Amino acid sequence: MFPIWTRRTNTCISVPTPASSWRQSLSASSNLTATSHNDGCPGRPARTLAIPIPPSAAAALVAVLFASCGVPASQGPSSTDLPTRKVAAASGVVFGLAWLKDGSLVFVQDPNVVGSGTVAPYQTIRFDPKNGSVQRVALQPDVRCLQSQFQTPSALPDGRIALSEDCELSPTKATPDRHRIVGVDSIDGHQQVLVDNLPFLPQESSWNPAGDHAVTSDFELSLCPALVWLGANGAEQHAIIARDVNRDWRLDEPKPGTRGSDCQGLARAQFPRWSPDGKVIAVVASPPSPKDGMARINDPWDLYTVAAGTLVPSPKVTGLLHPAGLAWSPDSQKLAFSARLAGLDGTWVYDLRDGNPRRVSRLILQWLVWSPDGHNLAGLVDKGASPGAPINNELTIIDLSGILGS
Repeated sequence: MFPIWTRRTNTCISVPTPASSWRQSLSASSNLTATSHNDGCPGRPARTLAIPIPPSAAAALVAVLFASCGVPASQGPSSTDLPTRKVAAASGVVFGLAWLKDGSLVFVQDPNVVGSGTVAPYQTIRFDPKNGSVQRVALQPDVRCLQSQFQTPSALPDGRIALSEDCELSPTKATPDRHRIVGVDSIDGHQQVLVDNLPFLPQESSWNPAGDHAVTSDFELSLCPALVWLGANGAEQHAIIARDVNRDWRLDEPKPGTRGSDCQGLARAQFPRWSPDGKVIAVVASPPSPKDGMARINDPWDLYTVAAGTLVPSPKVTGLLHPAGLAWSPDSQKLAFSARLAGLDGTWVYDLRDGNPRRVSRLILQWLVWSPDGHNLAGLVDKGASPGAPINNELTIIDLSGILGS
């Protein structure tokens, strides 16, 4: 089954088999936020798509989907399958994930009952994986908002949560929505505005150790994301130029909030992550292409590291298909990512010292995070929501003790 869920719309598209035709069905929930799809290669979820597909494009697209399963990587990976633990307290319509310094996990849950006709605010939940306790985090919406939703949590260097706030100012959109990032203490609820008046809804933000600059991407453009720099006064411009044999191209977006959804001729970059030591930014990126819309769904991505001082990118792992998450180890020596690599779906650990990716699980983990003690990875696994139903994710933790020190 190949469901593609949209964000803020009620459309779901599914492809049961390559020989079957595309069909569209209505999603029972009108406020789905961070969802996933499987692109025809087994077990490969990715980010939300919001692109209509005409039936006439079905055959060509399905051919591309199945032809692309198995793009090789530039390195020779090794593979194992480490123990995992499923967390029932964080399953269902959950999205976003952050692992805080105190050891707690934070995720967002949609409390709305399918078919109720009501739209309640999302709930930010704090979960302690040691004792299983669950606590709702109190948040203070912008008083100017008719409706406000907090989402895409990330861990701040000082132990707080960073959350993106999507603020509706006008029911007719006569006044554009307002977007900002706030820092929240998950214990006492103290809240601080970190970045205000953004022209786009940020994906999870990743901050330097000083907590005064961050990198993110545009949450609305799941098919055509780009790296965006953030400072206290909003979006900033710092060019990151990648060079290959044919051209130079930028990994960052010089004009955030202005991209369309087709991104023809534009580069793509997502999951920018600042290393804990502040020296390097990791990101997965795909060069410009003459293709547009869904035609780019199976274009490969490469994993880059960018020196924070020089902004010079260096490719590390090539040929990733549908990357679903990226996370630094606490010592800034390893990167974890979920993607298809060398024909294998799964979650991988890449050691910057030896340059070899190692598969640690067959599972694809969205919203991938690394525990502060370095012993575990966590993410949300798509349990296979059917068309017309809400997303169905489950928090899963991978035990890395089997490879630590190896």
